Amino acid sequence: FAAEKLIEDNADKIPTEVKTEIEGKIAAVRSAIAEDDPDKIKSAMDDLNTALQTVGQIVYAQDAAQASASDAPDPSSGTSADGDDDDRTVEGEFREVK
Repeated sequence: FAAEKLIEDNADKIPTEVKTEIEGKIAAVRSAIAEDDPDKIKSAMDDLNTALQTVGQIVYAQDAAQASASDAPDPSSGTSADGDDDDRTVEGEFREVK
């Protein structure tokens, strides 16, 4: 299951109660598959997908917060985050003379 891999890969970012909820929903999907009931499978999968969207939001929000913190310029360095600190760069056209 991709859901189990997602939980394993992001275990440190997902709150325990959310992990427990998703593990329960995974068990419900497996149970529905074992019963071979298409309606139960669809319902259980919909519940699992909704819970996984919540996990995606949590992980994305934490990644975005970390990325914005790492992109912030260091005030002591005197350079900007995108590296535009070279004032000596001259743009121009050139042509090759033979």
